[in-house]
Amino acid sequence: MSEVHIEESNAIAVAPFNGSYPEHAQHLKTANLDINHNLWYDVFDHNDPEKSRKNWTLLPENNYEDAWFPAGPCDIAIPRTAVGSVMRETPEQSETMQSFGFHQLVDDSKALAAAAAAATGPPAVLSQLSTPPAPPAEASVPSVSSSPVKKDSDEFQITNIINSFIHYVPGANSSWAAEGLVVMQGDGTAKPLVDPSVNSGSLAIDELWNLGKISVAASGDMAYASFWARHLTITGNESTNSNFEGVLVYYTIICSKSDSGEWKLVHVQRSVDCVPSQMGVPKTH
Repeated sequence: MSEVHIEESNAIAVAPFNGSYPEHAQHLKTANLDINHNLWYDVFDHNDPEKSRKNWTLLPENNYEDAWFPAGPCDIAIPRTAVGSVMRETPEQSETMQSFGFHQLVDDSKALAAAAAAATGPPAVLSQLSTPPAPPAEASVPSVSSSPVKKDSDEFQITNIINSFIHYVPGANSSWAAEGLVVMQGDGTAKPLVDPSVNSGSLAIDELWNLGKISVAASGDMAYASFWARHLTITGNESTNSNFEGVLVYYTIICSKSDSGEWKLVHVQRSVDCVPSQMGVPKTH
């Protein structure tokens, strides 16, 4: 089992899960979870780069609540591990240690961009905003397999969500998005999916430009994808519009799958606007 992850939480106290139900042990075995590898005390705080533990603490054992048995008394399936008694596995040791934390994914893309910028210089952008920059295509947007995608597959459904997001206009069907979805901007601000500042007097042309790999977590209920999209707004004066080629924007998204098997878009992070002709991102869609 992986360590605990928090992102926006603060002032929390952490304690081991204390309870069970009759089928608990079998469910853990079916899910291939090692009950002896319990890192309940090892908290990874995505908003505390100094790892100062400013947002959390461990609850003293004398403050633990009584065991929770929703279906009646039974044996507890998960043994309580002492603090520090279990070592965290490295990603090389376990493929199940992937973190789908939103802020961590953004930080990872920033690191890739910084490494590329050190070698080739920063990408040309249409805005003075510089963080987070768009990751380079060769580092962050791998080629998509040319094999056919089954229409009922997770990849097919998530690709449809991506296209729905790119082509979305206020007032259109947004059942593919989580309620209250916001898009994190390149300057760190949040813009709601339904943005009242959208200029309805212009013709917007949006298209999927380059889709990277869609990664589904081992649990099967979370997925991560990155892609480039091209946005072009036609104002009627394109002959003098230096931005006629539009802009390329790099997106990082997270989708969540419900118990009914329906995927929804739950997190979106976009880069600053980038000049297509100076980015060298190949068009694959």
